[in-house]
Amino acid sequence: MSQQQTISPRRAATRQRLLTAATTVIAERGVNGASVEAICEEAGFTRGAFYSNFATKEDLLHDLMVAKHAGLLDGIRRILDETDQAAPTNGVELIEDVVEKVLAANPVDRQSRLVDAEIGLFIVRNPELAPPLMRAMAPFREGLARLLVEGLERAGRRLVVDLDDAVNAIFAAYEAGSTWSTAAHDEAENLETCRRTLSLVIKAVSEPTV
Repeated sequence: MSQQQTISPRRAATRQRLLTAATTVIAERGVNGASVEAICEEAGFTRGAFYSNFATKEDLLHDLMVAKHAGLLDGIRRILDETDQAAPTNGVELIEDVVEKVLAANPVDRQSRLVDAEIGLFIVRNPELAPPLMRAMAPFREGLARLLVEGLERAGRRLVVDLDDAVNAIFAAYEAGSTWSTAAHDEAENLETCRRTLSLVIKAVSEPTV
């Protein structure tokens, strides 16, 4: 995978254009259909520009996932820090408020949902290429677990299930809610469906501490 190193602003801009182009092409054609040539054409670069930044297409996928997850975790952290902690003792309103703000900051749009689904299918269809991509998920799962525990503490709640099980349930709820709500083609309905589903799951796996 890509080595962590200081890169010039120009190279950083090139990498970002390639990642943005990959997002567009993957949403349209799937990962297998998103050839290096197609990504370069979408970005307006040559294959040389691609391979000077990424060793393989899987390398690009890894960085795409890492960047998206890092941004999401930073956003959740910021929302938690900014959220008013004056909530009922059971913290239900706080949970619903945080979930709504996180979803509003990260809209469940069709392209994003397609990219998530296509990368998931690629991992299933290509088990020999899956380990590095699965490892890219580990920091996100760990970060989300920490934020979940912290958020529940602020809401005056605690988990009643294993932490890994709770994270799995949240992932499943998000995938189900975002899939059905995206198909509805209604932005307000999209947000409400996901908010309701995620809030229900988080409340179901936790209980008030008092």
